[in-house]
Amino acid sequence: MTFRTPIATSKIIKAMKVTWAIGRIVFTVMVCAIVLTWRTLLFIIDLIDGGDGNVFNNTHAYNYLTGEVDSFKRVDGLYDNYR
Repeated sequence: MTFRTPIATSKIIKAMKVTWAIGRIVFTVMVCAIVLTWRTLLFIIDLIDGGDGNVFNNTHAYNYLTGEVDSFKRVDGLYDNYR
């Protein structure tokens, strides 16, 4: 004797799968919209302010000797830790 899933249960499972898929799509679209809005806002602020070029450039460097974060990259090889 084989066990058969009742029709109502299979419809519920199918509806749950569809709902889950739609929820994932909505979540993805919302996150993308937030990121796009944030980048657009930064671009507009940079346009108004004049800025110094790329607003998405992360120029902070970790100083391994002092354990601090510097806002600029040193050219004297301070960050070369492969020696």
